[in-house]
Amino acid sequence: MTTTEIPQGTLVGNRYLIQQVLGQGGFGRTYKAYDQHRFGKPCVLKEFIPRTNNPQGLQKAQELFEREAKILFQLKHPQIPEFFGTFSENGRLFIVQEYVDGKNYWTLLRERQHFSEAEVIRLLDAILPILDYIHEQNIFHRDISPDNIMQPNNLNQLPVLIDFGVVKQIYATGINNTSLLESHTRVGKRGYAPPEQMQLGQCFPSSDLYALASTAIFLLTGKTPNVLAWESHPSLSKEFQKVLKKMLKDKPNERYQSAKEVIAALQSQATIQQSQQLPGSTKVPNNEVTVPPSIASVTTTAGQAFPYLLGFLTVLLVVGIGVAVLSPYIPIVCSVLNNCVQNRKTPQTQPSSPPPSPTNLETTPPTNGQPTPSKLPSCRDVLFGDCSP
Repeated sequence: MTTTEIPQGTLVGNRYLIQQVLGQGGFGRTYKAYDQHRFGKPCVLKEFIPRTNNPQGLQKAQELFEREAKILFQLKHPQIPEFFGTFSENGRLFIVQEYVDGKNYWTLLRERQHFSEAEVIRLLDAILPILDYIHEQNIFHRDISPDNIMQPNNLNQLPVLIDFGVVKQIYATGINNTSLLESHTRVGKRGYAPPEQMQLGQCFPSSDLYALASTAIFLLTGKTPNVLAWESHPSLSKEFQKVLKKMLKDKPNERYQSAKEVIAALQSQATIQQSQQLPGSTKVPNNEVTVPPSIASVTTTAGQAFPYLLGFLTVLLVVGIGVAVLSPYIPIVCSVLNNCVQNRKTPQTQPSSPPPSPTNLETTPPTNGQPTPSKLPSCRDVLFGDCSP
């Protein structure tokens, strides 16, 4: 059964206004549409076209489609587009999904040529928890590849895993009396999907891990593992090679058996790399800036010395205030500052008693009417100004 592309501006299901075709493959087409029941909010319509004209086959396909769609509807994860529902119209089967405004990693790779190892590891760290979530519910993606991983335009958001192959599997295994087992109906992409999936139609958690490792190598090198001796690629560390090799084992039971195991292996790899780093050297991820070791050491030393410097300045300030207050009483200091107490002039008043007897005090001719002592008192303590006549 074949159908033509739905024209732009067509209202489907009396609700969804078609804007454009987002993609097309052997199983149908994907459209961007506007939901007229939700104030024109963008959404995705995925149309699946059964490859049969047999009425019984069409009925069976629709039953399986609805059953599997209900499973997908139960998935609630922030990195999986939300499933809103299903409907059929004129023999066409549709799934309605959340629209992700962004670019897939196939497009990003064409723009950038390649990704660094650090960027790819960050991508794996973002995707592996999604696989762990779906595998715990006995659901497999079956079609992991660069064009099924989306990076939202809001870079603060994590990558999103799209286009699950669970419904596509209906057409590969669900209907035995049609031509649905032809090679082009196999779920998964050559170069990414593992042998057991492409040759036998079998899928395990390790099958998704195999496809994720193939995607990682493609982003690093621009080629899939089956056409490249990727182990010798200069940008790959030995620790990361070891993780990817195990993910890509031909036999499913020789691979990591869960996403949790891969997460633990990547964390162990990061610990090993940190322990092997030479002093003063820093491995810089792409698009990140590091501080040269010499500048970093100076900055660190200055930061450590700051508390001591602050304490020293505080003590110096207290001592300075103390010296300023006591300086008039310290002759050595006051002689420099010219603020000694004994040098300060105080107003004198005329004594009420008669002038002292000449026999007790020798005087010189008066100056301005005041007697001038002919002898000065001698200081017994020069340092502290303790003088007595």
